[in-house]
Amino acid sequence: MRGIHVTIFWGIVESEPRVYDWSAYEELFEIAGETAGELEVSVEFAFHAKDCGGEEGDACTASLPAWVHETAWGPLAGKKGEQRGNPEVFYMDQSGLRENAVISLFAEQDENLLPTGDGKTFRSAIQCYEEFMTSFVDTFEKYFANGTITTATIGAGPNGELRYPAFPEDVWVFPGVGSFQVNDKYALKMLQEYANERNCGDWGKSGPHDAGEVNDFGPVSHFFQDNGSWRTDYGQFFLTFYHGQLMKHGERMLQSAHRAIRERYPDVVLEMRLPNTFWWNHCESRPAQATSGYPRFTDPSRDAYDEAMAMLSRNNAHVSVQIGELGDDQIANENTTNAQANPEKSVSYVKQAASRKHVEYTLETEAMDDFSDESFRRLYAHGMGVDAVCESKCESIFAEDCTVGDCSIAKRTTVGIIGSEMFEKENWKRLCVFQQSMAGFSAWELIREEEEERRAEEEELEEKIILERLHI
Repeated sequence: MRGIHVTIFWGIVESEPRVYDWSAYEELFEIAGETAGELEVSVEFAFHAKDCGGEEGDACTASLPAWVHETAWGPLAGKKGEQRGNPEVFYMDQSGLRENAVISLFAEQDENLLPTGDGKTFRSAIQCYEEFMTSFVDTFEKYFANGTITTATIGAGPNGELRYPAFPEDVWVFPGVGSFQVNDKYALKMLQEYANERNCGDWGKSGPHDAGEVNDFGPVSHFFQDNGSWRTDYGQFFLTFYHGQLMKHGERMLQSAHRAIRERYPDVVLEMRLPNTFWWNHCESRPAQATSGYPRFTDPSRDAYDEAMAMLSRNNAHVSVQIGELGDDQIANENTTNAQANPEKSVSYVKQAASRKHVEYTLETEAMDDFSDESFRRLYAHGMGVDAVCESKCESIFAEDCTVGDCSIAKRTTVGIIGSEMFEKENWKRLCVFQQSMAGFSAWELIREEEEERRAEEEELEEKIILERLHI
């Protein structure tokens, strides 16, 4: 066990523009620093609201800074309740729903978007993010210098993932396909410019009109049907724009982190989390992946996840992916069966994209509520074993012996949101066994032998009791 992962919430620390209160984190880093290098710390900069992606069992909540919401909605004015603000700070989908858990990537470069705090001048969201990370480095400089802080995960969307908020918590129900987020004024302006540059100005007036609703059960809309308009020249034009803007956003976030952190401490690993959107991927159009920003292209040489990995590689960043502990059988019900929800295969797909682009990856769990051997074995398999997608081609079950080059070993594995249940005797034992196995020891074999011995003893005892009863 090498260390801990700490989430740094923008909304908690910067309660006023350019006023940073790090006191909630100072004691934690002081404790970590006292371990004389034995405990590493991985930090995550969360520029999203916690209720966007918060999991059951995780009681922590955090909103965006209040002054961001004030910028968006302004004070109520007049008897009619008009709002004076700039709601275009937030994404909007085709139904008019705004998602206020993250700032729109289309708005983030506007240098007049957010206040500096002096009442006169303004700054862009990207400037806010960079200044926030810079303040953190300034405050905890000694922990970077002595090697305590080794990794920084850069939040880039809902749940810290590089994706659009296509599945708003207030209205979305799993396994709905989600909705495209291109109806705020900044998005429409960029879409129109993109269309004009390609001499197809009419395509830049809006997003798709036939993409259905956020909770559509699969590809029922015309856009997402197998031979729907996603396959047309217009569909591929739009999906290329949508995906491309997401990649540019990820690059901007990493470049800001590089200036704030790695220019001063070049050994710090930068990391970005990619989504594990594991439902409806058997469909030709992959609708849930498409609305989150990872569409299927008709050009067979293009893959959205490969392009994301290429972006990370250009910026010398690692990738992380969540839900490594979730098994297909754990979400099996009528809806997920029809949606062919397959989290295990989805994790494998992301891992293989990382391997193809030589990007190191981290495997994460969410709020851990299943401490069974099966969950930890599944984490181990994803972290050290051959991917299910190509297991038939490999001669070994271990990724280091992979014969086709599509399997890779996780750089590290993060078990998220450890609560009191984790410290119960049997659960803690499983965690230790998992850690030892990831470190290269045959711990699973040892515990399997112990279980077999215990079962043999129980069977022997039962047989003895039966014989004694027969003699009575």
